Amino acid sequence: MSDEPLGEAPEGEVGASVSFGDRAWVFFAQHLSAFKQIGIVLGILVVLAVIITIGKTMVTYARERDYNNALLSDNIEAFAKKHAQTKLAGTFFETLGSRAYIQGDFKTAADHYRRAVAAFGYSPFGGKAEIQEAVSLLRSGALEEGEKLLNNIAGSTKYPGSIQGKAMWSLGMSLWGRQEVARAKDVFNKLAHRDHSSYWQEQATAVLKQL
Repeated sequence: MSDEPLGEAPEGEVGASVSFGDRAWVFFAQHLSAFKQIGIVLGILVVLAVIITIGKTMVTYARERDYNNALLSDNIEAFAKKHAQTKLAGTFFETLGSRAYIQGDFKTAADHYRRAVAAFGYSPFGGKAEIQEAVSLLRSGALEEGEKLLNNIAGSTKYPGSIQGKAMWSLGMSLWGRQEVARAKDVFNKLAHRDHSSYWQEQATAVLKQL
């Protein structure tokens, strides 16, 4: 008879009798402290993300509140000082410029658009605002200043081709509207043969057929 105690598994078969679930539990128990630390770190990251999101939302809400209050009260300088050099300030002055332009106060419109440009910088938004500034100057009677500004925009590589093309288009349309047909034709000819954007080239070509 064998001297091995009854009920004990032969050597080498003990590991085989432990299930996968038991092994997983053992592994989890052995690394419990590490899992706790990972959980704490993840929890902190989630809380920080929530705080940052709430903070951004509150800042956006505060800016929009200031924006609306300034438009209603015409408290322009206070808003400009608080939100200077931000896109919201650019939108604010662009809105004021459009309002003044519609009311026929072209000089004030030009001033507002100029401040919008300062806030937007060299971007498509800034380019559009600067074109509106130039057009407002033209409408106010400052023809030389307005034309010079449009020519500067048209020749500026800091703006995308679409903005340069729109500047030339605006200049040509202004000249045409003032019955300076020869100068308008010259501007549209340059625009039609200049690689700004296909849209403005097509527009200039279409106008040339009418001149």
